Amino acid sequence: MKKFFIVMLTVLLVFSFCACSGTGRKKHGTKDDQADKSPVIEVKMDMDNFYDYFEYHEFHSPTKNDDGVTTSMQILYGFKLKDGYEAANLIDYKDTLKVDFRAEGLIKEGDFTVDFETLEYSGQETKISVVDVSEDLIFWPKGNRTEIWAFGLYSKSYVMYFKTFEVTAVKGSIYLKND
Repeated sequence: MKKFFIVMLTVLLVFSFCACSGTGRKKHGTKDDQADKSPVIEVKMDMDNFYDYFEYHEFHSPTKNDDGVTTSMQILYGFKLKDGYEAANLIDYKDTLKVDFRAEGLIKEGDFTVDFETLEYSGQETKISVVDVSEDLIFWPKGNRTEIWAFGLYSKSYVMYFKTFEVTAVKGSIYLKND
């Protein structure tokens, strides 16, 4: 009878261990419970993964007169988060992403007529300059873009734009919403 109880107790223990070990088990490669409950995910950025999350983008910012006519167009060069990603933009999470770049700026001075929709221009050039630019961009979550280096300008007397643009270094972290 003792042996019967020992065998039954052993069988019960084995079943209880099997039942307990099955609950809370996650498949390989999924997030743990803590990460699932977190409102944000920290992503450490470097040159290898930067373009997985960001894409190059030129932001156009028109200047208009009182009649609503565009008189110049500023071009801001930078990056924005790709579709499907959203910055957490919460006070408790400070993004530290810094992107270094170098560019070649082309500056044309003269008397121009500019189509501000297409940024095509025509007119007389009186001076052309080439400028080497080395700067850095700091991630700015509002609007899902970086703070960008305002360089481009199309107006009646100046046409300035980046002829080349190359990322040279990436470091820091960003915080994305975990939906």
